[in-house]
Amino acid sequence: MPTLTKKDPLTKLVDKITEMSSLPSTAARIMEAVQDPRSGAADLMRVLQADPSLTSRVLRTVNSAAYGLSERVTNLQSAIAYLGFNQIRNLALTAAIAPIFRDGEVVGPYSRVGLWKHLVGVGIASRMVARRLELKEAEEAYVAGLLHDIGIILLDQYAHPQQMEVLNKLNDAHQAKADNNLSVEPGAPNPLWLRTHEREVLTFDHCDLGAAVAKNWRFPEGVAAVIRFHHEAAAQAGGHKVLVQCVQAANIVCTLKGVASVGRPACDCGAGIFQELGFSKVDLKVIASDLDAAFEQNRALFDMIS
Repeated sequence: MPTLTKKDPLTKLVDKITEMSSLPSTAARIMEAVQDPRSGAADLMRVLQADPSLTSRVLRTVNSAAYGLSERVTNLQSAIAYLGFNQIRNLALTAAIAPIFRDGEVVGPYSRVGLWKHLVGVGIASRMVARRLELKEAEEAYVAGLLHDIGIILLDQYAHPQQMEVLNKLNDAHQAKADNNLSVEPGAPNPLWLRTHEREVLTFDHCDLGAAVAKNWRFPEGVAAVIRFHHEAAAQAGGHKVLVQCVQAANIVCTLKGVASVGRPACDCGAGIFQELGFSKVDLKVIASDLDAAFEQNRALFDMIS
């Protein structure tokens, strides 16, 4: 009889998620369209037409004030003609994963609704950063930004008691800082960062979990790289470094503007990533000033879970 090896906590949780859940089927098929360069409008329409409820949500959003169309769009073919394949694909993906974030427990400033707003916000900001850099992959940057913190919602759903412990420890650290009672040993992990407490409680963090599940769910390589390295683009040695940098920069901008994953700043918000991208103070001011208007213009995306 072969010797059984004990699985590490990350592998055990990934196996549990794989056994109990998968990316919603429609979202999975849309993700296939994201990474297949041969995929086109007809393929996307076939996917959406198999899900009338999702099609209805997509068309309702297309006809919202966000897109300012001069006439009402009543079918997917017209929607793609007006907005283009990539925008409709990403809109459909957003609508497909939105239900995952409904309900859930509120812990301090954290809620699933708040996490959803952060993901959509980072998706929008990632697209803005990519466009500022004149990258062709602006819509791919939106997808990567939308999914970058998928590990947090997976922890909430499949390791809920541990996630609540993590959030309570993080809240206690921020309260200690507010009370001037926080002391940090030189070189010690920062107690104000989410990943510090995730590693303490779980032995891994949401980036590790998200990347492992993304591999199982066959996410595009660039999206998986963003999920793993969005807090540390400098550690990404593959061919998707600029995409990772875009999302890390967008994540920081959104966090500093109060749209944070767990309701408060809980990551390194240093300026180094912007220097790596070659952004000047003018670039940062433009993005920061344009972000509020972009959020308002895309209000329908934030409201998809209501």
